[in-house]
Amino acid sequence: MHPAKGPFRKSWFTWIARLQPWYLLTKYHNRFARAVFAFINSCISIGIITIAAIYTQQPLIFPSLGPSAFLFFYKPSHAASSPRNAILGHGFGILVGWLAFMLFDNLEINPVLEQVGAVALSLGAISALMIAGDFPHPPAASTTLIVSMGMMTHWMELVALMAAVMLLTVQAFVINRFSGIAYPVWRVKPGHEQDDMVATALETEAPLAQGDLYANLADQLASRVEAKDLIKKK
Repeated sequence: MHPAKGPFRKSWFTWIARLQPWYLLTKYHNRFARAVFAFINSCISIGIITIAAIYTQQPLIFPSLGPSAFLFFYKPSHAASSPRNAILGHGFGILVGWLAFMLFDNLEINPVLEQVGAVALSLGAISALMIAGDFPHPPAASTTLIVSMGMMTHWMELVALMAAVMLLTVQAFVINRFSGIAYPVWRVKPGHEQDDMVATALETEAPLAQGDLYANLADQLASRVEAKDLIKKK
């Protein structure tokens, strides 16, 4: 490799990395920066799903997608925001909601009692399942209510709901990884859960391989921030 290419490539990569949210959020750590990040990526992700819903004529947009998108871009390294919890949570929420609806719909009792029983059973069941199975994802509680109330019960509608969840989760993975955030492939490893987006970006030893450029840049950035703090204290 030509000697000039190495420094040029490194400087180019550093320049690109500095445009990524984890750098900006570390340099300008405030609520406004995080709000802008969530705003932009929530608009992008839901916009794409809406376009897909219009062209496929399928119910890909439903209320509980909103809270999931918020979690994905507000606390991407929290266990509740992981692909595992989102997929299992919504998946079991759909199943439990459908079973509860079918159970009470076939009892032929007072319609009010049918609705009360279906929503109560579905919410209680999904809450217990998420806790027992250790895959809590709060928006899934909304999904199970949508189904158990009879708003979406046809199998094609249920498939569309799950497809939308999968699409949103894939988008969250791509956007967060592209942004330099160590978003998990499936689940957050024990001991690596973080509530703060900036901490996630800097703590890259576990999700990134040794010698990775992102890890080196993050280490340099963290050292620079610590040095500035020491100078200010003096």
